[in-house]
Amino acid sequence: PKDMRWINQQKFQDKAWAEVVATVQQVANLRLNNASPVVSIVRDTTASEKQKENFSGKPLPLLESSLLWKRRDREDLNPARKKWLLILFIAGLTIAIGSYFWQQQTQTQSLPIGEILLQQGEYQQARESCSSAPESPARDRCLRIASLMLDKRNVEQFYAEAEREPDKAYALTVMGENAANQEDFASAEKHYHEAIKLNPDIAQAYYGLGQILQIQQKYIDALPWYGQAIERAPNNRRYLHNMAAVHAELGQLEQAEAKYRDLLKQDESQLLAYTELIEVLLQQGKTVDAKVLVEQVRLKMRQNPDWKDHELNAQEWYVIQNGEPAYLSEWPLKKAYLESVFRTTD
Repeated sequence: PKDMRWINQQKFQDKAWAEVVATVQQVANLRLNNASPVVSIVRDTTASEKQKENFSGKPLPLLESSLLWKRRDREDLNPARKKWLLILFIAGLTIAIGSYFWQQQTQTQSLPIGEILLQQGEYQQARESCSSAPESPARDRCLRIASLMLDKRNVEQFYAEAEREPDKAYALTVMGENAANQEDFASAEKHYHEAIKLNPDIAQAYYGLGQILQIQQKYIDALPWYGQAIERAPNNRRYLHNMAAVHAELGQLEQAEAKYRDLLKQDESQLLAYTELIEVLLQQGKTVDAKVLVEQVRLKMRQNPDWKDHELNAQEWYVIQNGEPAYLSEWPLKKAYLESVFRTTD
């Protein structure tokens, strides 16, 4: 450029030195397409040496191939950029460390959660929770107890493994449930009481005692056992459902309605709870409320056809039909029962 030739070929006065340097730097910055000030000059040893004229003891800066100008952002980062890069690095490191410890904490917590689920007889959920926990004797124990209840085996194998189980309280609880399923209520009651003596925190043993008494229609006796189960597991849906049903059987309709509504607030998919709440409302003379609830349930069932496959809906239902207890396993039977209750409001 003309200015460069002029600078390199002319002699200058001292008073022009500042202007010369400023002009050189401005041109250099334009060539580098960067507004950052030039910080140093580096000799390009690959180029031939150029003639430089000294002026008042100061070397005249040249913009020819023998000199390379360094930009601040090429080797020396802008302080603001340094600050943001440091912040991003620290943030990334913090997220990585936090993620690691969160995973460790989640795995550590899964075992106590599994223990709580075992206490409430939620064996499938306990198995899933404990499976994600780190290897430990407690994890093995949790999976072993869940397997004892969930895995299919013949009676001899079941009792042989139950007898070998070191945690006798849980083994006795599972044996109680097995006896209750076979309607051997005397053995079930014996096993539950022995389990409670060994471990008073097993809510499922209290629930089991209430359940076998309810099946035998000993509702007054069942109520306090359900109460103790709920005291240890206040949010368990099965416990709340059965306690509400016992209140209804005892004619304690306001308490029954309150329990059913509490249950449905937790899980609105509980179809059997809806039918029993409808019957409770009708018994109180709340026909309008019952009709509104029926229409709500019918709409919810159309909108959620998969409700029939939800955990508690898929389990066997214990109901009273024509004054006699009945067990409903298949969905067509359950659906027919629901419709028979719904028709009572028409």
